[in-house]
Amino acid sequence: MELTREHFDKAVKDLATQESVEDLGKTVAQINLTVNTHTAGFKQLDGKADRTAVLAANLVEEFHEVPATLKSIVRTLDSHTAVLEQRLSKKKAKDEEKTVSVERFDRLEHWAALVGKKLGIKLEL
Repeated sequence: MELTREHFDKAVKDLATQESVEDLGKTVAQINLTVNTHTAGFKQLDGKADRTAVLAANLVEEFHEVPATLKSIVRTLDSHTAVLEQRLSKKKAKDEEKTVSVERFDRLEHWAALVGKKLGIKLEL
């Protein structure tokens, strides 16, 4: 086979030119810039994700005790409600007793006034 200009042109026809290599270099540089920008963004997100995960873990830990605390509060509230109901019942009983005593006293006063009137004694009540 003879090395001719045509044979050489055929052989290098599909090879890259200086211009295509430079264009490829520019494209690679742009891709590198984009990748670096996105990588920096991912690093920022990764840091935020780590902080968010820590915050979420702390919240879960803090809220883990909430049901037990609520149960304790409900028990205390039930206890206080029971005590208040007992005291209210005792107060009602005392009020009824006072009402009965006042009515008795009023009747006794009225009776004493009647007796005093019949005996002719002026009573100051």
